[in-house]
Amino acid sequence: MLPQITGRMRWFLALAVLALWCDADVMRAQETPISQHDADAPLIRVYANLLQIPVLILDPLLEPVKPIDPARFTVQFDDLKPFRPRLVRLEGEDPITLAILIDRSHRNSLLPSLADALTTLTPGPLGARDRVVFYVTDGCHLRRHGDLLPVQRSLFRAYAESVVAAETHNGPMDSCNPRWGLWKSAAVVANSLSNQPGRRIVLALTDGIDADREFTADKARNVATNGGVAIFSVAERGKVPPGAVLSPPFAMTSGGTGRRGLGSLATPIPAVRAPSDLTMLSEMSGGMVLETDPRALPATLGHFVTLVRGRYIVEFNRPINLPAGQHILTIGVGQPRYFIRAAGTSMPLADPTQLDPSVQHGPLVARPPDPDQLAPEFTPAVDVAR
Repeated sequence: MLPQITGRMRWFLALAVLALWCDADVMRAQETPISQHDADAPLIRVYANLLQIPVLILDPLLEPVKPIDPARFTVQFDDLKPFRPRLVRLEGEDPITLAILIDRSHRNSLLPSLADALTTLTPGPLGARDRVVFYVTDGCHLRRHGDLLPVQRSLFRAYAESVVAAETHNGPMDSCNPRWGLWKSAAVVANSLSNQPGRRIVLALTDGIDADREFTADKARNVATNGGVAIFSVAERGKVPPGAVLSPPFAMTSGGTGRRGLGSLATPIPAVRAPSDLTMLSEMSGGMVLETDPRALPATLGHFVTLVRGRYIVEFNRPINLPAGQHILTIGVGQPRYFIRAAGTSMPLADPTQLDPSVQHGPLVARPPDPDQLAPEFTPAVDVAR
């Protein structure tokens, strides 16, 4: 004879049946086949208050250093106690999102060699997982050549030759309304990358001269660092106004003003000599200035990619006791004379060398196709602003 079921037992039975039904529903969802579109979509692991900063580290002669033990890295905000980051690794083959900004407001002897120099980067240092777009400014207009597309040899040559051959403003700059000088153009280009995935880089071919007193290099630097965009500048040797490199540390601003929770910003500790505006813009965004000549341009561009690939990705949790406002961030490796430049914060990318089986990585670890098989149709220039 079955025992009599009480009211309490009826509730327990009802809850058990509900739990089994939910579990079966979850199992059916897990067994649902993934569409091809979903299977190809790269996923990014994002954590609350988890920050990543690409850090460029060179020796006192501005040469790459031997691999640094991750245990030597420290992160410090203001006078708070230094702490160890949760992860340190080389940037390596992380996808690069690259905008090439060409300044034609002054004569530049590097431009005739640009197309040939860029084609040496692929296949090789850059590949189909990396993306590139071209911009050109003549001080009066800012034009975008094409869209953000996978890096290809044919793409580099077509757009570089188009940029060199494009007409520029020949009249006085006073006739431009509004003016689109170097610093304003750099800010617009950096802002266009701020929502893009990958390691965001602006490569500026420029002498660093801009007479616009309304939109300063400091404003451009704020835009770049807040968007996690590092600016590397390539200039003709001897054309950049003389000045010292900056002395770390740098100030950062934290709080609820940005989607990443912490955006790099603000001022350096003064150097012995006043650095040039181009040096300030480049180094405070996490990059540097590279001087070269037409013959050495291919090697300089290759060195630029090597520097980017050789950066360290320093990942850490934002300190709980860090209030909103401006803060001094210091990345240390136990070598005070090293050249250490940190880019703005960015969303974490999955580490392709440490795959989590529970995470779908997609093309992030897929073998890239032959770049020359992806050649797009040539797209004419588009006025970004005039």
